[in-house]
Amino acid sequence: MIVFIAIFILPARSVVAGSYIVGLPCASDKDCRSIPLENLVTEMYRRVGIEVEFRYQPKMRELADADHKVIDASGARALSILSPFKNLVPVPVPIVEVRYVALTRSGDRIRQIDDLHEFKVGIIRGDMYGSKIMAEHEKQVYYVNSFKTGLRMLNQGRIRALLTETGTLALYKGEGLGEGVRRSGTLFSEKMYHVVNKAHVDLIPRLSEAIRSMQSDGTMERILGDLNHLQPVEAAP
Repeated sequence: MIVFIAIFILPARSVVAGSYIVGLPCASDKDCRSIPLENLVTEMYRRVGIEVEFRYQPKMRELADADHKVIDASGARALSILSPFKNLVPVPVPIVEVRYVALTRSGDRIRQIDDLHEFKVGIIRGDMYGSKIMAEHEKQVYYVNSFKTGLRMLNQGRIRALLTETGTLALYKGEGLGEGVRRSGTLFSEKMYHVVNKAHVDLIPRLSEAIRSMQSDGTMERILGDLNHLQPVEAAP
């Protein structure tokens, strides 16, 4: 009987422990992997005793899969886009804060979102929050398949501005954006929250405490490194 348990029960536990899948968005054709976000989520779950795996997907598919429990959670999402997904529950402490900027060619100086009036603005397909903000300001957008595609279209004059998150922009640090391309200051920002399928709602108090402890003990700052501007200004109560 003891041998039976050792052979059959323990491997089953191992499979369960290794099958918790967190979805992350693939918004770049440079490299889908977001190592800082992976490290944040890995450490958050390590503090509650869970080992996670990551699956990169287009932004919309990732949320739909988490909602239908094809995967267990979504890495970081704005609360304002979650209403269509009835099976998703956010951890109430923000994990990152994204900041949006506009890239334009020389001669176009953007100080606020209304400066994009009548511009043909590119935005990465699947960016639900950026699209929502632009719609609220009655700005039409042109969807591009990736940051690199949008940047090429900007340099070719096919769009007049490219709206992007600073985290995506950081992937291209050191490569150059093109002659005469300028970056605006922050046009708007939004705190992002880790989101779990409701089957894992029991984890939320422990995940909340894990995020708070990562902020207070300096772990979040250490993991983000050059991307420390993504750390939320303040944690939710």
